[in-house]
Order: sequence, then structure tokens, then C-alpha cells
Amino acid sequence: MSVTVDDKDVSLNMIRPFEILTLPIPAGVAGKSLVWRFINDYGAISQPLKKNL
Repeated sequence: MSVTVDDKDVSLNMIRPFEILTLPIPAGVAGKSLVWRFINDYGAISQPLKKNL
């Protein structure tokens, strides 16, 4: 599982289903794009998902 904002890593923690985790944006980042990957119910890692902010 990974999260990046403008190509800078965001430190993560594992969360339970339906739990909400608020992540800080790294210092010096404008916050224009978000890319994340997740682990599905079968243990596989997803393709990168990208969203412009």
C-alpha cells in the first residue's frame, strides 16, 4: 500500500475496513496530484490510481 502527493511519499498505517485515516500532506508540496495503491481482499496490490487535486 502506498500514497504519494506530487511524487512525495506519505507515511501510512494499516486501517480496518470502513475506518477513516487522515494523512498529512508532506512539507513543500503543492498538492496537485495524488497517487495511491491498496491491498485488496485477496492480498494483491492494485495498479496505481491517480487523481488530480
